[in-house]
Amino acid sequence: MSIVVVGPAAIIVYKYVLPYTTGLMRKLVITYSIAISWMMAFASGSYGYSGKTWLLAAAFLFYVSDLFVARQRFIKRCFLNSLCGLTLYYAAQLMFAISPAIDF
Repeated sequence: MSIVVVGPAAIIVYKYVLPYTTGLMRKLVITYSIAISWMMAFASGSYGYSGKTWLLAAAFLFYVSDLFVARQRFIKRCFLNSLCGLTLYYAAQLMFAISPAIDF
């Protein structure tokens, strides 16, 4: 299941973000993409084990919020990136924080 969750997101990063990076920044983007993709893979594995949809949804929102950050930083600066990125980020953090108390 992990590859189904992480694969499409990784393709987005490599196809749309990497062309706008060079040198050391490209290496850093690749490294961070791998790290956050592992987070998604572990969250989907956790979902497979525990069935906690809440945790998987939080990880997904966090991942997507970082795509907006990458878009803002490397592709196009616009208010929509900040609005969507921060909204998703704070929603994900709230979901992570309350996930131990939620049973779904």
